This record gives sequence, C-alpha cells and structure tokens, in this order.
Amino acid sequence: MSGTDRPFVGRQAELAALRTRLRDAAHGHGGVALISGPAGIGKTRLLEELLRASTTASTPAPMPLPLPVGRGYCRPDHGTPPLWPWQQALRSLARAGAGLSESRRALDAVGQAHVPIDPPNLAAVRFAALADAADTLLAAASATTATTTAAASGVPWVLVLEDVHWADANTLELVRQVAAGLADACLLLVLTARDHQPERDSAWSRLHRELPRLPRVHVTHLPPLPDVAVGEYLRATGTPSAGPDLARQVARRCGGLPLLLDVAATGAGRPVRVGDLVDVLLGQVPADARPVLRAAGLLRGPVDVPLLAAAAAVAEPAAAAAVDAAHHTGLMIADVDADADADVGAVGVPRRFVFAHGLLAETLAAHDGDALSRTIHQRAATALEARAGLPGGECPPGVAADIAAHWSRAGCPDQTARWARIAAAQARQALAFDDAVAHLSVAVAASRLAGAEPGVLAEALLELARAHYLAGNLTEALRHCAQAAAAQPACVATAALVVRWVTFPEAADVVAALCRQALATDQPASIRAQLLSQLATIRAEAGDADEARPLAREAMTLAATTTAAAATTSGGGGQALLDAARASELLLTEADDVHERLRLADLAARQAATLGQSLSGVLAEQWRLRAAYQLGQLDVVDTAMTAIARLTERGGLPLARWHLLRGQAARAVLEGRFAAGRAHDGAAGRLARSFGDPLSVGLGHAWAQHLAGLRGDPADLPADLWKDLQDAPSNTLMTAFRANALLLAGHPQQARACYERLRPQLDDPVVDVRWAGVLVQAIDLVEAFGDAATARLLARRLAPLARYPGAHGIPTVLFVGAMDGPYGRALAHAGDLPAAEAALRRAIDADRALGARPYVVLGRLALADVLRRRGRPDAAVPVATAAATEARRLDMPGPGARADQLLAALPPAARGRAHPHDVLTVREREVASLVVQARSNRQIAETLVLSERTVESHVRNILAKLGCTNRTQLVARWRADSS
Repeated sequence: MSGTDRPFVGRQAELAALRTRLRDAAHGHGGVALISGPAGIGKTRLLEELLRASTTASTPAPMPLPLPVGRGYCRPDHGTPPLWPWQQALRSLARAGAGLSESRRALDAVGQAHVPIDPPNLAAVRFAALADAADTLLAAASATTATTTAAASGVPWVLVLEDVHWADANTLELVRQVAAGLADACLLLVLTARDHQPERDSAWSRLHRELPRLPRVHVTHLPPLPDVAVGEYLRATGTPSAGPDLARQVARRCGGLPLLLDVAATGAGRPVRVGDLVDVLLGQVPADARPVLRAAGLLRGPVDVPLLAAAAAVAEPAAAAAVDAAHHTGLMIADVDADADADVGAVGVPRRFVFAHGLLAETLAAHDGDALSRTIHQRAATALEARAGLPGGECPPGVAADIAAHWSRAGCPDQTARWARIAAAQARQALAFDDAVAHLSVAVAASRLAGAEPGVLAEALLELARAHYLAGNLTEALRHCAQAAAAQPACVATAALVVRWVTFPEAADVVAALCRQALATDQPASIRAQLLSQLATIRAEAGDADEARPLAREAMTLAATTTAAAATTSGGGGQALLDAARASELLLTEADDVHERLRLADLAARQAATLGQSLSGVLAEQWRLRAAYQLGQLDVVDTAMTAIARLTERGGLPLARWHLLRGQAARAVLEGRFAAGRAHDGAAGRLARSFGDPLSVGLGHAWAQHLAGLRGDPADLPADLWKDLQDAPSNTLMTAFRANALLLAGHPQQARACYERLRPQLDDPVVDVRWAGVLVQAIDLVEAFGDAATARLLARRLAPLARYPGAHGIPTVLFVGAMDGPYGRALAHAGDLPAAEAALRRAIDADRALGARPYVVLGRLALADVLRRRGRPDAAVPVATAAATEARRLDMPGPGARADQLLAALPPAARGRAHPHDVLTVREREVASLVVQARSNRQIAETLVLSERTVESHVRNILAKLGCTNRTQLVARWRADSS
C-alpha cells in the first residue's frame, strides 16, 4: 500500500490549519505554508490530503475542486538548472488552467538578462530579474482574485515546492520575494523541507531563519506519529484487534515514521529501517531487475530508460522491464513534471522516473564508491556526454552538473573539473552565483586531485573567486585570489582586480598586497591604470592621501591615453578611465575641489554611458549633485536628481534605486520634509536588507541619527543603532557620531569621553572623504561641552568651506545647510561675536535660498543668542520668535524648546516690546485670546479639545514670552497691543 491509498491518521490538526490558510488564499489573502519534519515523516502525504476532494465532518469544508496546483521538486547535488523547481511549478500550474504565460516568460528572462561588465551591476541585474519574476507572478495571482472564474468560486492557486532544503539560491530568493508580497494574492505557496542542520550561512539556513518572521507565514512541524494514531492506522489496514500494546510496539519499531509503518507492522523484534522497506519492495520485483534498480538509485535524480540501460549495461527492454516492475510495486513513479512542456513519451522524448521517496534512492545508493558503483557512474557520464555533445558544445542546462557529479563519483578528476566549470558557466549565465560557487569548488578540488598545471589551477581559482565575489562572499573571494596568485604569479594582476571597490581592513590588506606585487612587473597600460586606481582607493580610505594622490594621477594619465587609443572600442581602456575617475573623486577632500568634482562627474557619466554601466552613471550624477549643492546651483541639483531617476528606471537595478532613495531622503531632510524623508529612508532600508549589505544599512542609521539630532528628538534613533556603532570601524567620523548619539540619548558623561578622544584628532586631522562630516558633527559637541579653545580651532577648519554658499554632504547619507552656519556658531562660541553675527546672517540668507528650512531655524537660534550676548535683546526677540514658530511648524521639538528657553531668558521689557502675534505660535494665540475672555483652564481645554495640563503649559509659555507675571498683566498687554 502506498501513496494516497494509505490511511491518513494523526495529522488532523495540521490539516485543519492548512485548510484555513487555503481558505484565506481563496479570499485574496495569500500566504506561505512551510511543512517541515524528518525524512519519511509524511510531509508530502499531508500535502496530498490537503489537496484531496474528500473531507471528514471534523475538518473544515474543502475548496471547490479541482484546485489549480503547480508543483516543483528540488534535487540534491545541484543537478538541475537554477530556478528549475519554479519552472516546473509554473508549467504544471499553467496546465491546470492558470494564465501564467507572462510569469513564465519573466522567469525565463532571469537566465537571459544582459550581463554587464562590472560585478556590482551583475549582482543587481540578478536581483532585478528575480524581483520582476516575483512581481509578475504576484500581479497574475492578484488579478486572479478579481477576474477569474476560479477565483469567483473561491478557488486559489496553489504553488508547491518540495524539498526546499536542496533548493538553489535563486529559487530561495524568489521564494523570499514572493512570500513578501502574498498578502493581497489569491495564492498559497507551500514548501516542504526536511529537518536537518544546514550550514549557518547557506541560502536555506538564512531563509529558514527569516521565514517565521515574515507576515502570513505558517510553519507546520510534523512530529513522529503518536501511539494512538499508529493504532488507528493498524485497524484501518486490517488489524481490527490492534490494542494499545501493539500500537506502542509498532510505533517504537518504526520511530513514528509513517513511511515504515507497514514494514514495522509485519513482525516484531528490532527497530525497522528504510533498508528493510527497500528489501521488501525489491523482493517483489524479478531478481534480474534488482541490479538495474540499484543502478537507478546510484543515478540519484530522475532517470529515463536509455540512460538507465547504459549505466546498468543492459539492453533497453531489460531496463524498461525493471522500471515497470518497480512502478507496479510502488518503488518508483513516473516523473510527470520533469518535462512538462515536452510531449513526454513521444518518439525521441524518453520518459523519466523517480523513486517514490527520496529515502529509497538514498538507501539503494548507500554503497556508492565501490568499484561497481564507479563503473556505473562512468557509464552514465559517458552516455550523458554523448547526448550533450563534446565539452564546450551546446549543453542543456543542468546536464553538465549531472555529468560532473557522475565523473566525480567515478573517480575521474580531469573530466570532473572540465564539466564542473561548464556547469559553473551555465549557472553564472543564469545569475545563479551560489550554484557557480558550488560547481567551481568541485572543479578546483578536482584540479588539485588531478595534479593540474599551475596555470590551469590558478584559472580555476580565479573563476571561483569571481563567483564568490558575485555571490557576496568577499572573504572567500579574497582568499582564492591570494591562492591563485600564489599558484601562478603571472596572474597576480587579474587576482588583484577581482574584488573591486571594497575597502574593509582585511580586503585592503589582501588587495593592496596583490596590487603592489602586480605593479612591480610590466603590465598593459589599461591593466596598470586599473591597478593604480584600486590601490589609490585603498590608500585613500585608509587616510593616506599623500600616497594615494600620485597613484590616482598616474592612473588617470594612463587611462586617458589608453582610452584615446582605443576610442572605437569599449574595452579595458574605457573601464580604466572610469576606475581612475572614481579613485580621483575619492581624493577630492578640499572645499575648492568642487569644480574638479563637476569635471569628473561629466567624464564618468559619459564613460558610464559608453560602457552601458547604469550604476556607474548614477554614482557620477551623485558627484554632480554634491558639487551643485555646494555651489548653491539648485537647477543643476534638479538636473542630477532627474538623471539619477532616469538611469534607475532605465537600468532597473535595485542598487541604483537604493542610491536614488537615499538621495531623496537626504534632500527631504535638508528641506524639512521629514515625513517624506522617513518614507524614502524606509524604502531604502528594506532594499538594503534584501541585498544583505550591512554597509548600506549602516548608512541608513547615520541618516536617522542626523534626523534625530536635527529635530532634537531621540525617538528617531534606530533601535539597533548602538550595536551598529559598536561594530562600526574606529575613525574620527564614527567617534563624533557616537558622541552626538550618546548626547542626544541622555548620556553626557559617555558622550564627553568620546569627545575627549575626538579633540586631539581635530588638532592634527587626517583630511579624507570623512573630514567635512567630522567638522559638522563637532560643532554640536563643542557647544555642548563649552569648549572655547576647540571652537576657535573649529572655526579655522570651517572657514574654507564657509566660502561657498550652498549645502554640504553626500547623497547617500545627508546634506547640511550652508557652512556659514556652523562656522558662525564656532565663531560665537570662540567669542568673536561680530564675525559670528555676519556669518550667521549670511547662513540664514543662503539656507533660505536653498530651501533648507531646518537650517534657517538653527541659524536664527544661533543669531538670536549672539544678539542677546551683544546686548541687543530687542533685535533678538523677533529672531528667536521666528525660530520658535518655524521649529514648531516643521516639528523640531528640540530647537523649538531651545527657542522658548532663549525667549524666556531675554529681559521682560524686550519681550514686552514684541507684538504677541510675532512671539506666539498659532495655538498659543488661540489660548491667549481665551484667557483674555476670562476663561478658566478647564473651559479653554474643553473649547480647544485639549487637556488641562496642556493648557497650563501653553499659559506658562505665553506669560514667559510676553514678559508677564500673571493673567492680569497678560490681559492688559493683549488689549493694549490690539487697540
């Protein structure tokens, strides 16, 4: 007895929960159901019951049938093309009547995407292609909810992916993206997975940890069948007298695994194993069929009769007879989904079969590795090679991986390495970088085993390094680059250029050493230019601008010469020029470098367009944006933002969209549009987390801290900011960030300790890309800790930046207003009040021209305090009042409170000479007008729908701002000013 003929017992609660998810999907509220448990526990059986027409009175009513169901199967050993389970599932769902032609085309396009030159673009293309496939599928499923006849009758789509613990990384990434968007779809995605301990950093382990945290994900873990359920099964299968003792004995023998119940029930004594079930099933087939079926087990995946005949060295009729016998006993079943679009069974299209349960094939293959097994694998590899053509020819996706696996088990490392590299090339073309890593790891191991020549081994190591880089495994990529260079010194230049634009300390050490080694030998001009740019970038990030600048200058000279000589091509010269521009821009650390930044932006934008690198084009436009803000050229700012949006839309790269969102968030905060800024930042953060890029997430944290400090509200600080700061690299900018975060969060002593570490670095600074950010962060600390000496030093450092009227910052994090603002604040704290007043007035005018409203508030606050200190309170009152009014309008509680304190500190006479309408906020004027009408606090609260405590607070602020001591004086003042 097998399959759905066996009684279904012990899983009623799990079945009811799954049917609830199915009903939710029928109403347009889709979700994910993950069914997990050990091998043989009945995951597929539970799934089959979910999709059956029959039901019992104790379970919810089933859906009207037939359900449109699509099923895909993940296989071990990377023996199928990337995304193959999704391809299977969508094909079978289409056969069930679902209109999925667009979804299938989107999925096919994942492996046909244009492959750009630079790896960051390539990784982004992969993400974009998968996102497009997910969006297309979800759109089709959402449309189903509203339009199809099936949906009108309450029938959802069901997509099933079995054994996802074996899935390739692209399949799992598509699961993640589809799962995140199912809330409004008429679709239930069902996953089955075995219990096991996956590698911690494997694609499945990451998704397995993430799935339970996603909305609308239901996890069903199947435990062993209890004794009661085993007794129910025994009675249903012809043992009516089965009591608790027998049920307990059978349950103990089979370990509660439904797969082994029948074997366990036929005898007593020792526990049964899967091998016992295999022996029983093999005993039901002719003796001459058993070796053929053992050969089928060794082949592991779906097999067809011609391949099985070749591997077992029997005639095809004998192989067909063996498969037919196994089919009749339930040992094997037809693989109906393997070639869903092909006319399976037609002439020239072999039928394929799989074992009814993966454990059966695994048990038959248990002796893999002995002499006979190696011979069988060699025959299978030879037969598959004959089908695929010679290595280097056209090979169907997935076949190369199968051939490599068979040659590996046959003990033939040369052939293993050859076919594993072909499989890796196919995986890379399909943007399945994790699969490429797996195949190339096999190729490298086989090359070493075969004693390959150093050049051959180095080439394989470099391919593996590139695959790791594309998969995001930077440490492994660097390790294999170093190994390749050691194996074959002639390829050191290539090894140095695999991992680009990555400057964390470990990477910098490895890459810098490789660059120096390569530069010590003769290199083609374009390669030398790229090596110089790579090394210049590393040294600039390390703060050694003196070494980096001549490297970048030489790189630019070489690159310009090579590009001019190869003007008709888009080869290495063009890439070298783009790299040199990026390295040169990184070294523009002085205020007066702004015009050179604009020139490099023009150069890089043109070169990126020539090379078809939209992401590089986005970076170039960001340089233009940064320079235009510094010059106060808002028309150029708009041009750059429009170009970034156009490049993002045209290229469709998620990383480019991340840059666009970050730039929009930075601009929104500069202009005081805090809600819009939070929306852009949230979208960028979600995108960064999907990349798994901690640096991108960290930049979002820096933005949020800046917003919190600008508004004076610690509620904007991210919950995980402190861990992010703890893990961040130790440099001057991060020290300043830590100090300001601690100050805002109410930890002045810890903030002071950070500040004490920062001060010496201001005396003898390392002027690099972070320097302007350090200066901007330092002004709040200087004011908070009353450090006049450092304020004088800070003013000198800020003076060159203050010569320019515009905003300063970087588009991926933040912009601050005109640098005359912090410059004026530093002068004020240093005691030079006349110069401070002039600078702050210039800052207010510049920030108003920029539309930087929050910085107008800060400038007015600082100016009002300077006027107060200069003995001009009458002039200070309207400036402070305007600051308070605008702070409340923009929702800046910190500056608003400081403005109120400043007004309260001004002499009452000065406040008294100010008109109430200039001093009070709109709400305060409403409260004051009711006070004048002799209303009590309670009456005012009822009229304005406020609490009495809020009214009391407003009254105190009104009295302080107008210099009144009681309500009587307020009434008199109000009437006098109104007359």
